[in-house]
Amino acid sequence: MVTNIRCVWKADALLGEGPIWDEEEEAAYWVDIKAPAIHCYTSASGLTATWAMPEPIGCSHWREPV
Repeated sequence: MVTNIRCVWKADALLGEGPIWDEEEEAAYWVDIKAPAIHCYTSASGLTATWAMPEPIGCSHWREPV
């Protein structure tokens, strides 16, 4: 099996960790521990987003809406 890997976003993360794939959104989320920030790449549209965090962040996870 051959896997082709390509860079879809040069996010310039200082320390990227904890990728999470959201199947419904077709989006990958991950944290930049040292920035600190949360990043998102949506594969269908190619759109990217970054949310700055007020303090260091080490990971993230999904939870059910309240």
